[in-house]
Amino acid sequence: MKVAIYTLGCKVNQYETQAMEQELRARGHEIVPFTGEADAYIVNTCSVTAVSDQKSRQVIHGVQRKHPAAVVAVCGCYAQTHVDDVRKLGVDLIAGTGDRTGFLRLLEETAAEKRHIEAIDQPFERRGFQVLAARGPGGRPPPYPEGSPGGGGPGETPGCRGRTPAPGPAPLRARCPPPARGRPPRPVRSAGPKGSARPKPGW
Repeated sequence: MKVAIYTLGCKVNQYETQAMEQELRARGHEIVPFTGEADAYIVNTCSVTAVSDQKSRQVIHGVQRKHPAAVVAVCGCYAQTHVDDVRKLGVDLIAGTGDRTGFLRLLEETAAEKRHIEAIDQPFERRGFQVLAARGPGGRPPPYPEGSPGGGGPGETPGCRGRTPAPGPAPLRARCPPPARGRPPRPVRSAGPKGSARPKPGW
């Protein structure tokens, strides 16, 4: 099956799209440009602003108009937070921000059975944590994996991705800078009782 993906929004969506492309290729599908002919079109939406909502709808309308026989699947923050609006657009598959691997299985099922499928859950009721396979520049993992801190990383829609489990000791150690070598800096004296030493602000 030829699949094309259009991505709107933050780096999380971009990394998720990379992960979906890798998984689709592993399943034997072909990734093609969104402007070309495909059997299925995925729109990974954003909803951080009203302009983002409008852009998501425009992309969906455009692909439906140009490719009426193709499967149109919508995922991401706009689908998660505005499911009724997406439902009115008449797309074939609606999913939110959870379980990207499951979303691709549903895409295959939608294409094979030619039926409408919805898979929207409650983000803050999620108990699992999906680790994405995609890697960014230099092989680095996504900066904000699925289920971003506080329900949304920079440029994300708050509350649409659920909670992030607390990292274990090893990830925390990896984020901490190594201790400084050598002697600690001497305190700077400032005005005070009997010329007492006061550290600089921020010490």
